[in-house]
Amino acid sequence: VQMTHGEMSIFHRHDPEGESGALFSAANILEPGSFDIDKMVGFSTPGIVLFLRLPSSRPGLEVFEEMIRVGRALAEALGGELCDEARSTLSGQTIAHLRERIRNFEGTSAHA
Repeated sequence: VQMTHGEMSIFHRHDPEGESGALFSAANILEPGSFDIDKMVGFSTPGIVLFLRLPSSRPGLEVFEEMIRVGRALAEALGGELCDEARSTLSGQTIAHLRERIRNFEGTSAHA
């Protein structure tokens, strides 16, 4: 999982095609949300929050799918579970709802 520690002391996934800005970011679930890069050995947290901002340098659904893929990889690598904003297991139904929200935000057809 390629994410870079940077602005706001959190991790960011940047567009591999060189577009500016982060596609999505990962913050510590515990306030203030940052990661002290000098204290990562032995670091532990009950959760990591992945989030994206729209509009993005790439289509929102494309960025969302990449964020879900990275989230699944992180959950597997860290022995965790991918959850929604209510901290319930992220279901296919929830993912479909989030896709619909992105489509609505971007003003595209639900059947595109």
